[in-house]
Amino acid sequence: MVGYKISNLIVGLVAVASLFGSNVLGNETPAENNSDWKPAEPLRKELTNEEIDKLICHDVRFGWWTRRGKTPEQLKKMIENELECRRMRMRLSIQHFDDVLRRLPADLAGQAAEYPTMRHVPEALRQEIDAFFAKQQSDDLIAREQRRKEYAAAEAEAKAKAAPKVLNDVTGVSEKHPEEGKETSEKTDETAKETDETTNETSTEGSETPEKSE
Repeated sequence: MVGYKISNLIVGLVAVASLFGSNVLGNETPAENNSDWKPAEPLRKELTNEEIDKLICHDVRFGWWTRRGKTPEQLKKMIENELECRRMRMRLSIQHFDDVLRRLPADLAGQAAEYPTMRHVPEALRQEIDAFFAKQQSDDLIAREQRRKEYAAAEAEAKAKAAPKVLNDVTGVSEKHPEEGKETSEKTDETAKETDETTNETSTEGSETPEKSE
């Protein structure tokens, strides 16, 4: 338990230092950022420090090991650091809840916007929000499956068009290249015709040969 308190205090001190370390004097202007990223506009008015203080718990307690050897001034400073960490966590929770509100329909967002964080939303309204996101996720899965089937069908159709066609058994004409099939058929007909003419000539010559008398 003591180790947990100490680690929590260290994390809080690091968070506070990172929050105020970039502008120690308080009058420095930040350098111009050329990035295209811009923070989203808040949906609700930003809460003041007094309003944030009303949302956090001010009951700060430290174990004996943490208090040991500390002066009253040091303990007071530790309490102030812990409260500042709680304020920071509350602001992060409010920002996260703003992101949730942007994804909700107008009616649900209007009802939920009256509360600072999701933790403060009543149970009934929270169940409606959970049901909305569950349905949205289900619709996304159905749409994704439909797109997958359409892609598979289009891919199968493309493969079928690219595959070689079988020659027609009757005409010998290829469905993919009909001209080549016709040329092949014509060549076959010419060869058969020449064979018939050769056979007829041989038959005629045989009939004209006189029979030898005995």
